[in-house]
Amino acid sequence: MSGKEKAKKYISEIMRINEYETEKGGGEYPLHICPECEEEAMVNMGNGFKCFACGENYNDDEIVKCNDCGQYYRKNDEDFEICPKCLEIRRNE
Repeated sequence: MSGKEKAKKYISEIMRINEYETEKGGGEYPLHICPECEEEAMVNMGNGFKCFACGENYNDDEIVKCNDCGQYYRKNDEDFEICPKCLEIRRNE
């Protein structure tokens, strides 16, 4: 079973969250791409994040959501509010 499959099973069976119902209601499904392994297997646990692919755990203050692409990335000293990939794209434009 892949990390994404494990994450979806956890979200469905333990958290009791349905992907279709969440998106239909305008909410955010708690499955995201992990900044460490870049697999879509990181779950917003409500009190931090856990990746079901690489096993990495993040506190809420360790990662932030990019204002451009919406992906999570590790916080750094610079306060750009966009991930390094989007920052690089902007610099090259």
